[in-house]
Amino acid sequence: MARKTKCRGCLVLDESKKVKYNNMYFHEGECLNKHIDHKKFLEKEQEEKDELYYKLVRIHGLEKTTDIPPLFYQKVEDLRNDNWILGRFDKKYKRGVRYSGISYTYDFCEEKIQAALNKMKDKPLLEQMNYSLGIVRNHMADAFNHLKKVNKQKQITKKIIDSIEEMKGVREKIKQVQKNSKQDDIDEKVNLVSLFD
Repeated sequence: MARKTKCRGCLVLDESKKVKYNNMYFHEGECLNKHIDHKKFLEKEQEEKDELYYKLVRIHGLEKTTDIPPLFYQKVEDLRNDNWILGRFDKKYKRGVRYSGISYTYDFCEEKIQAALNKMKDKPLLEQMNYSLGIVRNHMADAFNHLKKVNKQKQITKKIIDSIEEMKGVREKIKQVQKNSKQDDIDEKVNLVSLFD
């Protein structure tokens, strides 16, 4: 009789065959794949979080990330988890604004934040950071629209460059056909259908 083990993915205790991964047992297939995908998601999330906190250190003129007050970390987590937004309190797991979005909004509002921080030099650090986070919250939609506009402009630019490259190829084909027609001394019209083959 096989030993009963608990799958860490679906939390079922049974005797079925399981795969051992990082000292944990998983059902082969869906449970294991979910765990691996979640682990990759958390690693990416941690990289984005580190980038955000280094940006905060730069904007607020701190020496290291440990100088950031612990209460501020909680406010950023609430924004990431979509808690306490618009007066509602619903515990959601990673359903709010991504860390990369918060980071982009800090970049987008950096001038406004610096202007506000220059006026608040005598205030405590936590109050300054909360104020800057308030500015970021108020400009999330503007930053999102700006990013959308920039991405759309990049796509249009890429299409234009691709069409220019295509036209260069057509121009080369026209030159080649003209050379061939001069060499043969034939005064016939150029067949445009053969140019686009």
